[in-house]
Amino acid sequence: MKILVVEDDRSLASALQKVLSEQHYLVDVAFDGQTGLELAEAYEYDLIVLDVMLPKQSGIRICQQLRSQRNNVLILLMTVQDESSQKVTGLDAGADDYLTKPIDTPEFLARIRALLRRLGGTGSPILEWHGLQLDPQSCRVSRHDELLSLTAKEYELLELFLRNPKRIFSQSVLVERVWSIEEMPTENAVRAHIKRLRQKLDRVGLQDAIETVYGLGYRLREIEPDESSTSLVQPSNPEMEEIPGIQMSNLWQQYRPEYLERAADLIQTIASLAQAPPDDRLRQQAQAQAHTLAGSLGSFGIETASQLADRIERRLKADMPLNPSELQHLQTLAQTIQTELETATEEISIEILALEQISHTIQLLIVDDDLALASQLATLSEAYGIQTHIETDIVAARAYLTHTQPDVVLIDLGFPDSPNAGFDLLSDFSAQWPHIPAIVFTAHDEFSDRLQSAHLGGRFFLQKPVLPVTVIDTVLQVYAQLNPTDIKLMLIEDDPEILETIQSILSFRGFQLDIVQNVSQGWKNLPIYRPDLLLLSAELPDRSGLDLCQVIRHEPDWSDLPVIFLVANPDPAIVRHLCEVGATACVSKSTMEADLVTRILNCIRRTHRSRNTATPSSAES
Repeated sequence: MKILVVEDDRSLASALQKVLSEQHYLVDVAFDGQTGLELAEAYEYDLIVLDVMLPKQSGIRICQQLRSQRNNVLILLMTVQDESSQKVTGLDAGADDYLTKPIDTPEFLARIRALLRRLGGTGSPILEWHGLQLDPQSCRVSRHDELLSLTAKEYELLELFLRNPKRIFSQSVLVERVWSIEEMPTENAVRAHIKRLRQKLDRVGLQDAIETVYGLGYRLREIEPDESSTSLVQPSNPEMEEIPGIQMSNLWQQYRPEYLERAADLIQTIASLAQAPPDDRLRQQAQAQAHTLAGSLGSFGIETASQLADRIERRLKADMPLNPSELQHLQTLAQTIQTELETATEEISIEILALEQISHTIQLLIVDDDLALASQLATLSEAYGIQTHIETDIVAARAYLTHTQPDVVLIDLGFPDSPNAGFDLLSDFSAQWPHIPAIVFTAHDEFSDRLQSAHLGGRFFLQKPVLPVTVIDTVLQVYAQLNPTDIKLMLIEDDPEILETIQSILSFRGFQLDIVQNVSQGWKNLPIYRPDLLLLSAELPDRSGLDLCQVIRHEPDWSDLPVIFLVANPDPAIVRHLCEVGATACVSKSTMEADLVTRILNCIRRTHRSRNTATPSSAES
């Protein structure tokens, strides 16, 4: 169930979000009325928790506006005012219930459960389907007294299907209903969660409970009564057993001595700073040591030590002298880090999604001087079918790239011996390997670092500490977006020389290409070939390419299809006109060899990022 909390008291909003999330509700938060209204209008929520007194737009006004739009979302109003007139005003505005602050958590949750029961059309909170029972109050799922162990997303997907047993959900709707606005799952991730949920339902006798409706999405399959009453099926094939989480404890135990040594080095360096006259070299050394610990330990799940290291690094970065008491405090923090590492014996487990078969083994190059963290990522990568190579210094990375070109590169910007080395390597990528996506993975957190990374061609910027599974998901997302062998292009062009040139450029790089020589045939082929991008000449024998572009932009199924126009004369006025009819980009026929591949990849990446928006991207010149 998806809930929107609109509350300007950030502390209270965070507390409510935490309480609701612990009950397996998916929660978005807005801190002012205008943002809350925009979210309520843009997304489908099951319930809105709405404060009455809000900046920019009052809760009463939001309630009235939603009801005037025939939006029947459930609304629970909150206020510190305990006057009956306020309650009457709120209920008359269309609210379904009213709660007075301060919030009593048990009552708050009970009110929400009571409201949400209206959606199911039953007084019982238990959702039942062919012997499967889901209790929203206890978040317990079982069948024939056998409990199902579900992840949070699997639980939310199952609850959504059970509350809407006949509805077909497209992937985009599932993303909207099950993931928050801060999350952006890949299509692979959505399919993986569905696959895992299917497998778990299979094990309790509900075979193929979630069916795929081709071209539309997913829904609960209609099961005959005798079929659902069969005995539980025990999986006999080992490949069908649940994929366990990767236990990282062994890897942590392997590298723990190394991190303990780094913590001891940090303690010693800070002690040397206290005993000697001001020494910039020692200060930079201590800063680099703290920087590495801050970025890596958080990724291993050792949050306290990571945060302490970050505090030390920030103080050492500040351009201010360190007095003896501050140095003593820094030394105490470093000693606390050492203690945290000595006692960090808990198992660190990371759940691995059962991804669908990847047709190509992804080659990932990790350039990071922290071998322990890189090894952790490499271990996790294997479960996703990713083949990893690690280089711990820039020189070795350059040498590796002279004879091997990976699919994706993960670069750390923070090399203690050379602060700009990571940026230099990223710059080389833009010049020499523009088709290889580079992901920046670093503890740098300055805006200038992010800006420079973007200017140098970095596709994503991941700030340490970050969960390793997030890093791998980003790698998969980049690969899915930019792997040429998975990109289907349609070319509509009648000039033989241009056709030959484009075929040479694109086929060499592995793109799939469907060639059509007129607009009419291209329009017929669109639903058959279903391209990811259309290359279109403006002038064609039967009709203008501009006519086809305009028709595409008004067709719901194709309105967001990237369209690159091939133009003989890239005059600004011509480009502007093409933009007005819906062009995504323009490429000059005289400079195609240099520009075409880069423009295609940029358009595909931009479309993936704005998949849920209906506004075509503006044209590039």
